[in-house]
Amino acid sequence: MNARLPAGVLARADFPMLRLVHIHRLEPAFDCLPLVEAYERRCALFRHEGRFIAVREDPLAVDLQEWVERCAAGNVEWYLVTPQDLTDWLNKQAEVSLTLRDILDKAKLGAKVGAGGTAPAQPKAEVLPMHGTRQPSRETNSLAQLVQTNLNDALQLGADDIHFESASRGLVVRYRIDGVLETVCEAGGREVAAQAIACLKSLAGLDSATRRVPQEARTTLRINGRRIDVRLSLLPSFHGEDAVLSILDKRRLVPAGEVLGIDQLGFTSVDRAQLRSLATQPYGLVLVTGPRGCGKTTTLYGMLSEINDGRDKIVTVENPIKHELPGILQVSASDCKEAGMAGALRSVLAHDPDRIMIGDVRDAETAELALEAAQDGRLVLAAVDGNHVFDAFSRFARFGIDAETLTGALNGVVSQRLLRTVCPHCAEPVVPTTRELAALNLPPEAAIGGFRRGAGCGACRTTGYHGRRAVAEILLLDDRLRTLIAHRAPLADIKAEARRQGMQSLREAALQLARAGLTTIEEVARVTRQG
Repeated sequence: MNARLPAGVLARADFPMLRLVHIHRLEPAFDCLPLVEAYERRCALFRHEGRFIAVREDPLAVDLQEWVERCAAGNVEWYLVTPQDLTDWLNKQAEVSLTLRDILDKAKLGAKVGAGGTAPAQPKAEVLPMHGTRQPSRETNSLAQLVQTNLNDALQLGADDIHFESASRGLVVRYRIDGVLETVCEAGGREVAAQAIACLKSLAGLDSATRRVPQEARTTLRINGRRIDVRLSLLPSFHGEDAVLSILDKRRLVPAGEVLGIDQLGFTSVDRAQLRSLATQPYGLVLVTGPRGCGKTTTLYGMLSEINDGRDKIVTVENPIKHELPGILQVSASDCKEAGMAGALRSVLAHDPDRIMIGDVRDAETAELALEAAQDGRLVLAAVDGNHVFDAFSRFARFGIDAETLTGALNGVVSQRLLRTVCPHCAEPVVPTTRELAALNLPPEAAIGGFRRGAGCGACRTTGYHGRRAVAEILLLDDRLRTLIAHRAPLADIKAEARRQGMQSLREAALQLARAGLTTIEEVARVTRQG
């Protein structure tokens, strides 16, 4: 039974135990067992992978078990929890539930006022509409408070996105923190979810009546005296609409007044030396690959800062601009007369740049222009989606660019990931189990090392993790590798030659962090793969 639970669940004697860190990873089933009842009966009910999981502090409470199973109307897997952990979880749920309910009540009241009712004046959120959007109406003021409250919390927690999801039971609000979604609160009733989404549209200047078509918009909010750009994306779903607020905080990368550099990115000393080598080449193409949110843009910014000595003209083409770089000309593709990344890049090339950064290569025209610039004696740093360094070659092949042309201009490829790091406040030594090692194709003797795991505390929101760190695999091209790639040699031969030259895979780099106690075996398995 324990094998189907979240990684790390502990079992003691005949009574399976759940710790607070694991409870927070489960989805509360408040529609079946309301929070008030959970308080009174000292228990909680969750959904996990299509089934119900319940926790209680009293192993002998048979009547309670029967009552909860009736509420769930189905089979329930039972686990014990310490009284303190249960109390902490219930208190946290009550806190966020009351905050959200109060704000949504004000939003409902604001809507009634707009229809002709009366209500005490509510403070207006400082919303700064971008060009082309309309001013928010009085009816949106209460929702602006909801958005501002969530943004305040999200900024303090370091969240990248806020998800407003319409579910069968109502509105679910989740934050993406350190790359992982965490549910922060729920509000019952589909009408609450629909109203919240409608108010979000109004706040961003979108058509509230349009519900079955995806929509996007950008706006600026002032939070605690700071301008925060946010991007709103709306998508129709089975239960209504889902909205995602992406936080584009330009101070997220480095504090105000500081300059971002390679040393601040968290790479190993070997990786930093290789990144500097790529950044200081006089010309050629450098590709940084990885999925969305893996830190590609941050790495490119760090490389640009290393070579920004004022003697060369450096231009970036991005959409959007994520961080201001002093002394560097930054161009937003959406602001250019010629639409798209390719159109903006074509205009930039007319300004005689020495160094160019391309925020995202997604089409053949952009790829061709990047290669042309690299072949004309410019250094081009570009981000491209891909799972590992060798994906960059297949990506450009799909753009219609042959391998020989690409390798002739390419200096190197960087593939990276961000791994959550163990919380230093609650870290404790741990020995990986045989099953955990087997999942990574590691022998039992690989358990030797300084492995650690976070027990869960207030500093890490009981997750056991605090912050993230980059790992990378870096492919530096030489004549031998260029020949193999240009002649379409088997991938196994290309990988063997790269390893002979010292390239380390993402999995190997991540395992080094785990052995040093900086991340966990579970995180390595979640983020990287073998090969």
